[in-house]
Amino acid sequence: MHRRSRIHSGGMVTNIQGRLQNAYYMDRKSYSTLIDLRNDARCMKGIFQRVQNWQGVNGVMSLYRDEIGYDLTTNPHLHAIQEAVMHRHLYAHNSGLLDDEYIDNIRQITGEDIRTHPSLAQSNHPAEDVYWFETLDRLNLHIEEARRFFRQFPS
Repeated sequence: MHRRSRIHSGGMVTNIQGRLQNAYYMDRKSYSTLIDLRNDARCMKGIFQRVQNWQGVNGVMSLYRDEIGYDLTTNPHLHAIQEAVMHRHLYAHNSGLLDDEYIDNIRQITGEDIRTHPSLAQSNHPAEDVYWFETLDRLNLHIEEARRFFRQFPS
């Protein structure tokens, strides 16, 4: 079957730094260099981008809780950072191309089913490729929420 592509809501794809600051973790663990961080068996590559509840021991939620005693679920801005990281993953790894995993994960995090969004509902998704840039209209909001999230970290 031939697949066509469609692009929704143009805009420049900007890399959202929606990952947990490893500097905070490093400070709490008394690490002085990134080499110290890399030598930490729990800090595999990409751990600070794994902020979803379902990522278990492979995510930063359990890392922060178990290693430095900070329960990220107490941070009132956690859902916003989880959403931002999902959008970042869509753009960084899929160039904005929608897939069912992204759609399901966004619904799980935000409660929103983007399949009902008018521009997506009018498309022939999933029979045709759909590039989703609607979230870029809220990029400034995601940046501000990330700042609020990090400001909530205990000192």
